[in-house]
Amino acid sequence: MTPLARFMAARNLTDLAVAKQIGISRPYLTRIRKNERQPSLALAAKIEAWTGGEVKAVSMVEASM
Repeated sequence: MTPLARFMAARNLTDLAVAKQIGISRPYLTRIRKNERQPSLALAAKIEAWTGGEVKAVSMVEASM
């Protein structure tokens, strides 16, 4: 389970509710939550801020080398 999935489950948050608050589509958030898609650094930072720092941007974005 990803950090975002754990955060959402602990608070009984739906994909739709979170997606609306962050400003992205529900399907895109679902893919991020399931670790099927990697958000942009800007979106990862937005999610980190929205979670109050509990879900770190680095947990969603792989470092490029």
